[in-house]
Amino acid sequence: MQGVLGVFNEVDATVDAIGDLKQGGRYRDISVFMPTLDHEIEHAVGAPESPVRRFTLIGGLLGVTFGYWIAIWTSDYWPLVVGGKAIFGTVAAPASRKGGGWAQLMLATLGHSAPTARGFAIMATLLLVMVGGAWVPAFVFPRWLQEASLYVPTRWAVDGLDGATWRGLPFSSAVLPMVVLAGSAAVCLAVAIWRFRWEE
Repeated sequence: MQGVLGVFNEVDATVDAIGDLKQGGRYRDISVFMPTLDHEIEHAVGAPESPVRRFTLIGGLLGVTFGYWIAIWTSDYWPLVVGGKAIFGTVAAPASRKGGGWAQLMLATLGHSAPTARGFAIMATLLLVMVGGAWVPAFVFPRWLQEASLYVPTRWAVDGLDGATWRGLPFSSAVLPMVVLAGSAAVCLAVAIWRFRWEE
């Protein structure tokens, strides 16, 4: 395969050369190698949008759908007889997973770098899991901590999951946890959209 190889030390000279090549019309397939990502060069090349994002979205939706279907099928095929248990164990667990995903996206936008975002994520995860009753049951907490944990979405996720499984509560008991989890997910998504740097 024939081609032309150019080496440039400055971004402006690289962008000008790419523009000249594209205007000439002879070289349409332009590949640029650079040590770090530069948006000016990326814009000058004008590469088509990658379909990886669509494949990731479709694969994620199919995975969640198939995973939830497997859970429903197994609980229907091999029923766990618990008095008053909601059909298919409610949907508090999937709602908590969706809320957790938006919370992770929000934490990623709060950090100015990957190490900062990682530190935020570790600290938030440890606090939410501890205060929410996922490590230690909330009923052994002091009264003040039990009341304070009601402001943590993890507490609602744990209560909804407990009620749908070993406590055998009806479906109506899972409605409030699902509403709280959906509300916290909406807040996290709004903060993530607000803090996201769209220009980069």
